[in-house]
Amino acid sequence: MIAAKLTEHITVITDLLGVNLTLITGDEKAVLVDTGYGLDQIAPVLTGLTDLPVQVILTHAHHDHSLGAMQFESVWAFPEEGPVYAQYTCRERRMKILRNAGLSPDAYAWYLDRPMPALHLLEEGSIDLGDVHVDVMHVPGHTPGSAMMYIPEDGVLVSGDNWNPETWLFFPEALPLHVYKRNVMRVLERPFGSVICSHRQGLFERTRLERFLAGIRATAPWQLSPFADLPDIRRGMMTLDGDQVIAFDVDKCDFEQLDI
Repeated sequence: MIAAKLTEHITVITDLLGVNLTLITGDEKAVLVDTGYGLDQIAPVLTGLTDLPVQVILTHAHHDHSLGAMQFESVWAFPEEGPVYAQYTCRERRMKILRNAGLSPDAYAWYLDRPMPALHLLEEGSIDLGDVHVDVMHVPGHTPGSAMMYIPEDGVLVSGDNWNPETWLFFPEALPLHVYKRNVMRVLERPFGSVICSHRQGLFERTRLERFLAGIRATAPWQLSPFADLPDIRRGMMTLDGDQVIAFDVDKCDFEQLDI
């Protein structure tokens, strides 16, 4: 795992398969946002970064964000993530991850068999870490229980998978594009200046997210194409602001509501 300190209170830890975990450290406690695939040993990394108690929060429960929770006794997520958590952390899903990564199931027997902790129910509100706060927001979109975090003292938004330069909204549990857009637009009411996402490194300027959402609101070229793993879903690909794209389930979307 690779750790990079981005602000006074925020360190991003990138796991073996390139997913970002975000550690927010105050002078009394810390919060770890997401746990990655769980193929790395997370505890030694955290020990090297802080000796404070750490609360683990999931932005959502897809396997690349939640399987590392097997290494913790307690983890928090919004209750809507319960079914997603059960589906995406099962043994069959773990085996598929090992195959795709070219890793031996025999060498990772602990990974296949370790139980997942029960989810503690996350609520919206501010978590006081001492000299810094984490404002937790329920922002349904990528999944029904997706969370985004605002750290006011550092002016940073942690987006989870509700925003990456390439955002995926075609999973069966994802909300329709017009609902996603409405929910994420509300996050712009917070005065953050930078964004940390899950699948690209570094701090992105707020304007990058603003241009992304503006592209959804405006008329943009998009094309339909089947998605190999989800043959029953008509995937639309909307190109936004140059290299930014969003892939979504066309049949769920009410296109008349995109310009609201």
